[in-house]
Amino acid sequence: MKKGITPVIAMILLLLIVVSLAGGFMIWINSTWGTLQNRATEDITTQIQQQQKKIRIENCDINNEQVVIRNMGSADINATLVGGSPQDLTIYYNGALVTNPTITPAIIPPNTIATVDLSVAGYNLVTGDKVRIVAPANEDVVTC
Repeated sequence: MKKGITPVIAMILLLLIVVSLAGGFMIWINSTWGTLQNRATEDITTQIQQQQKKIRIENCDINNEQVVIRNMGSADINATLVGGSPQDLTIYYNGALVTNPTITPAIIPPNTIATVDLSVAGYNLVTGDKVRIVAPANEDVVTC
């Protein structure tokens, strides 16, 4: 009788091991899939928010050393300086990155104009200068 019970016990143990491994695998798959779904949702939300931030350069005012821009998107553009650069905007003057520009207002609501004062950052606008402003969804260039 001992010979008949040992194979049965071995088979039951093997089945328990296989079932527990399969259960552990399913738990791992479910947690990994949930993490991937959360990351994808966050990435899509970020992309949608960035696509709502568009600008257009309205005017280059050489006399006042200012560039006038308009928020053409459907979300606020945050022009608050972070490390010398506006949070949602990157500004170039004749190809060089502009640091510490003065942008008024710092939060630009949709369909609102803002002024970018380059004189405070040490730039003097003259005829023929190129100013490029990059927003999360687009960029615009003006020749003064």
